[in-house]
Amino acid sequence: MLRYITTGSLGSRVAQGRCFSNLGFALVEVGELEEAWESFLHAQQAFRDTDDPSGQWQVCEGLGGIKLQMRDPEKASQYYKDALQLLCKCQDVSSSVQERLVTKLSEALQQKLLLQQVGPPKQRAAPERQHHRQQKRRAAVISDTQQNRRPMLNGHT
Repeated sequence: MLRYITTGSLGSRVAQGRCFSNLGFALVEVGELEEAWESFLHAQQAFRDTDDPSGQWQVCEGLGGIKLQMRDPEKASQYYKDALQLLCKCQDVSSSVQERLVTKLSEALQQKLLLQQVGPPKQRAAPERQHHRQQKRRAAVISDTQQNRRPMLNGHT
């Protein structure tokens, strides 16, 4: 489907942007964040190419949402700020859209503060424990294998 959209067969760069944007939002709904990210990036480029601030702010909102789900509130905040700036260039936008973006920006900033207070997760502890567990499993497998071989060797001699 992405190949179809990118080949230009739709005839309109704006239409391409809308397709990628819609696909991005659909992929977020089913939890496919990496694919959604790529779709939003394609949409963002299409909307930049056509100088479409309405499409751009919507894509920034989607990118911000993905970053928030990925626990990257710093980047999420930036995307929400970008969305608000682009929203100012649009006409006839309801105040509820602006309120929604401000709420999301606030959530991202709160998450950022919380992460700063708690500190970064200990990323080394888990891999070290996992490595230790893997070593124990290997030792157990080797031990079991050696025990199973001895009777076989002893039985054949």
